Amino acid sequence: MSGYELNGHSYRVSERRLRLRARVRQITGRTEHYESALERDSIVRKSRLPNPETVEIQEGDNGYYLFYLDANGACIADTWHLALGDAKAQAKFEFQIDEWEWIEVRS
Repeated sequence: MSGYELNGHSYRVSERRLRLRARVRQITGRTEHYESALERDSIVRKSRLPNPETVEIQEGDNGYYLFYLDANGACIADTWHLALGDAKAQAKFEFQIDEWEWIEVRS
C-alpha cells in the first residue's frame, strides 16, 4: 500500500490502482487552498497553503483523489472527485495541465 498523510489522516491507495502524476507549470489563480480548523462549530480559515510543485491522481475505493504535492513530495492538500475525468478537469482548471502531461506512476 502507498499513499499520503495530511493533517493526521492517512490516505492509503493500493499500488495496483491507477496513479498519475503531472508537474505544475502554471498557477491559474482560479482557486486558493487554505489550512482551516474547526473552532466552536465554525470553520476558521488559518493560512493560505503554498502552491504545489506536482499533482498526483490516485484511484480510491469510491473515486479519485487529486493530491497537491510540495517539492519534497509531501501532500499539502487534496480534493476528491467521483470520476477520473473530473480530477483531470480540476487540475486543468487550476494548473492548465493537459492530457499529454500525465505520467503513470508505477511502484
